[in-house]
Amino acid sequence: MGPSASSHIEAIVALLQDNEPVLRYAAVETLGLLRMHMQPHMLHLVAQLQHPDQSLQRTAVEAMGRMRWLAVPFLEAIVALLEHPQQSMRLAVINALESIGAHSAGKLHLVAARLEHPNWRVRQSAAVALGNANEHGAVYAEVVALAAAEDPEKRVAHAAVKALGQLLQYHKGTASEDARRHVATIASSLQHESWLVRLMAVKALGKLGKFSMPHLISLTICLADAQWMVRQAAVKAVARLTPPSAAYGVAIAGRLHDMHTSVRHASAAALQKWADVPDVQRAICEGQFSTNPVAAALNRLANSRSHAQHLR
Repeated sequence: MGPSASSHIEAIVALLQDNEPVLRYAAVETLGLLRMHMQPHMLHLVAQLQHPDQSLQRTAVEAMGRMRWLAVPFLEAIVALLEHPQQSMRLAVINALESIGAHSAGKLHLVAARLEHPNWRVRQSAAVALGNANEHGAVYAEVVALAAAEDPEKRVAHAAVKALGQLLQYHKGTASEDARRHVATIASSLQHESWLVRLMAVKALGKLGKFSMPHLISLTICLADAQWMVRQAAVKAVARLTPPSAAYGVAIAGRLHDMHTSVRHASAAALQKWADVPDVQRAICEGQFSTNPVAAALNRLANSRSHAQHLR
């Protein structure tokens, strides 16, 4: 970088001390776009993480995310802001860590430690951040699973179930005992008292392929959940996971008469998979569904030798 460019950056850095807030914000945002030239000036940007102006502080967090590897020495200061009382600040930290990506892997233990924070909002933010860490967060699946199973706050459980599902995406090729245990943790959340947690568990299982197969009956039962969004997600998940066997098709066909339009539409779309299965088509045409179509389908599954073989 030539002397002219360096002097320009120094002029922008000087604006961090300006009395006009708009100029300070613009200076931080501009510095965040100059990653390749920022190494000598990082301490000036880092100092803004402690600025009393919370808007400027949040802008600095966002700028640090754009620094990528240059932000690594300052990750402890960034992660500490997961404890900030403002949700927008915590979200900025989550996004910054995701932008820093693989470079943040060595400090993710600081995020995982906050799953035990007394403030549920901090625990929720930590779970979200770990889920967004992709394969680098997979080593923390154990503590995330513990939060999913045991955290008393439903919003933390919701975030942890989602994060666990994201992390298990990186185990899909390996049928490890730990992975099976974590999938079982997600499946147990299908019975959670909060419909938000049940919804996230259904969505997570729907993306885990063969790992979800041992829990297919539990997932099918969610077709009769009291909350329509859970039913809709269950229709999509069961259709994605199952072979075109009659029992599952009949269970989904029962949702064609759901009280909610979105569930009916999802069921109609899903049943294209069973277009060539006579039993399902006959049930659809004749409208012959029991008052509890899920239970009827599960009875057929229990007596189906082919289903038992499929689960093996």
